Amino acid sequence: MYSILISQIDLRRDTEVNNNIAMAMMIGYLTGVAILKTPFVKVIRDSSIVKWGYFISFFSLIPYFLISPFIIESGVLLGICYYLHALGNSFLSPVLLTILSKENPHHEQGKILGLVESSDSIAFLIGLIAVMIYNHFEMPLFVLVAFSFLSFAISWVFYTRFKEPSLPVKNSKMQF
Repeated sequence: MYSILISQIDLRRDTEVNNNIAMAMMIGYLTGVAILKTPFVKVIRDSSIVKWGYFISFFSLIPYFLISPFIIESGVLLGICYYLHALGNSFLSPVLLTILSKENPHHEQGKILGLVESSDSIAFLIGLIAVMIYNHFEMPLFVLVAFSFLSFAISWVFYTRFKEPSLPVKNSKMQF
């Protein structure tokens, strides 16, 4: 999902809008990392943080669909949506990896993390192909944002099948 958004930004023609959106995404991700480092978050269950990350990321793209038909220039709107999306994504990666490492024995963690990295590579490839198709056929931006929204919704369906750890696990002290 995140790969789709980054690739879309890199291939856009308007460099000023490009830079602003890329900056909004970086600031959103860094804001999320800073939030994860606060003492308040350390007492929240990992699964709750992942749910918040999904909610923020999922609903961050809805304003684009609701507002973009009524405005001429969507650069600021995209910046805000991508900021919120990156904020939500910053909760997902580190916390999902934390959950996976807590649920598996030490001797299996390398295998699990390797599978996660492989899945990430496949997702990046799918995102890149989607952006290449988007650019080749000169589709409107709405199509790419809709594809991003749909792919994130599909990942949410798989997350809902992910069950809570059987042990009462509190959020670990994550090192970034």
